[in-house]
Amino acid sequence: MAQIKLKVEKARRRILLAGNSNNKGFSLIEVLVVLSIIGLLSSLIIPVFGKGNPQVEINSAASRLASILKLCRSEAIAKNEKRTFVIDVGVNNFYCDSLAKKYSYKQEIETELTTTEKGVAENSLVGKMFFYPDGSSSGANINLKHGDIKRAITVDWITGKVELLSSKVK
Repeated sequence: MAQIKLKVEKARRRILLAGNSNNKGFSLIEVLVVLSIIGLLSSLIIPVFGKGNPQVEINSAASRLASILKLCRSEAIAKNEKRTFVIDVGVNNFYCDSLAKKYSYKQEIETELTTTEKGVAENSLVGKMFFYPDGSSSGANINLKHGDIKRAITVDWITGKVELLSSKVK
């Protein structure tokens, strides 16, 4: 009986020692698997919470508009050619003539465009703004409204600088 207890005790010590010496942490593969699972789940869950939120929708639309305006200005300077930014406030889409893609945003967002006479065709919901090779522009103000939330984008006609103004709730 004493001999069995001694063997059990030796086996227990071996297991404890083996567990301590070989198991000091997680392997790189285990960490990467856990991080990729977390990333996958967050990419599926986070957009669900953002949908339908007017603040998120208008911020997204304003940021994308400002980004494409800045890109259009940069293209005019880099290529040393006049570039045209076109926005259709009737269907809420916009593009720069040097880019192949048209962008759009939610129909629920109201858009108001103020630009020069040359920029708007008579009785049209389509407006144009021009960026010149020296960095200047024809200038414009774009106001977005979704419910009580408003965002404004201004394009300075002298410098061509695109500015996204902070959120205002009225």
